[in-house]
Amino acid sequence: MYPIPKSPIPAADRLRSLPGYRTEVLPAWIDPNQHMGVAYYHVIMNEAGWHAAGYWDFGLDYRLRTQQTTFILEMHARYLRELNLGDSILATVRMLGLDDKRMHLWYEIFNEREGYLAATGEGLIISVDANTRRVVPFAPELHRRLTAACEAHRALPEAPTGPFLIRIGANGLERATLD
Repeated sequence: MYPIPKSPIPAADRLRSLPGYRTEVLPAWIDPNQHMGVAYYHVIMNEAGWHAAGYWDFGLDYRLRTQQTTFILEMHARYLRELNLGDSILATVRMLGLDDKRMHLWYEIFNEREGYLAATGEGLIISVDANTRRVVPFAPELHRRLTAACEAHRALPEAPTGPFLIRIGANGLERATLD
């Protein structure tokens, strides 16, 4: 299970800020090239996503109470700079888009000590009924909270750079090309 710590930040302020997940590069994460292996960037993004879910008040307690959860449909990563043993990591999650059943998230993984962006990730998340394993709309009160977070994130400075591979646009899911 993924324990999600309760945030001391008031709920209204949490919606306006980017959830930050901190960890460090562990010895087991080092690959034969003597840097953090590819799979662990995804581990960090996954953990940051669970942290964000708790931050936006739809963590494990919400999922147990409502029997609604989310699954990742797509995940894309860009590896920009190496991370090495013991490096301090800050991973942030930004909501780029939302509709009644899907969320488009942007992850950034920073070397916190040295201050550089090490990787970015982009994920398409879907709302699911945990019992039937079928896609369902987000519950109305959750959708309102997520909409507020998405609107707040769109207003934040320093929006992430593209190209984005997936988008939730006015006409539904749109796919970018890398031409």
